[in-house]
Amino acid sequence: MRFDHIQTNKNEMKDIHEFFKGEMIAFGKWVSEKRKNEGKTLDELAKITGIDKSYIHRLEKGERTNPSFITVYSLATALGKDIREIIKLA
Repeated sequence: MRFDHIQTNKNEMKDIHEFFKGEMIAFGKWVSEKRKNEGKTLDELAKITGIDKSYIHRLEKGERTNPSFITVYSLATALGKDIREIIKLA
């Protein structure tokens, strides 16, 4: 499937990213708190999810604000949260 016909303006994409940036920072904080409350290390969470531990660390610190859906899904599932509940938070 090709999407050549869809035109987006760089400012629109920037606005969309900024809109979700705050939500993803909140998600990263949730991951950090939930992980620590469950007594999991970054290494353990990385092993469970298959996500690089440095990426998880940067997400928790708010340095990464554009995780893919599969990353959000994997972290939420590993930490016992239904992805539908995460979507409702956003």
